[in-house]
Amino acid sequence: MKEKILDGTKVYYWTNENIESDVCIFFSHGVTADHRCFRKQEEYFINKYKIINWDIPLHGKSEHSDFLSYEECSKLMKKIIDKEKVKKVVLVGLSLGGYPSQMFAYLYPDNTIGLIAIDTTPFGL
Repeated sequence: MKEKILDGTKVYYWTNENIESDVCIFFSHGVTADHRCFRKQEEYFINKYKIINWDIPLHGKSEHSDFLSYEECSKLMKKIIDKEKVKKVVLVGLSLGGYPSQMFAYLYPDNTIGLIAIDTTPFGL
């Protein structure tokens, strides 16, 4: 996995390169954690799918980032997939990570093919 930073931000993410896949798995960790909580899943999927795994603002290497809302986090996620030229994602959100993932699915349904919510709650009806 290659470490990258989103242009114009202090948001860090990791991705595998040189993989041909129409599907990207986008991992979002829980509160007080960072991208490392999905290492075993990365190992399993790394040769099958494009993977993006990030440190949500105020966590891990993104600890100095501004965090104002889940909507803003989902917009950062969109900027990451656009930078990586990804069209479709399966979102995997653990606890806190479930909230920006849900917002992403709501705001960008054409880019979302699935949402896996782990130990999180719906933020709306």
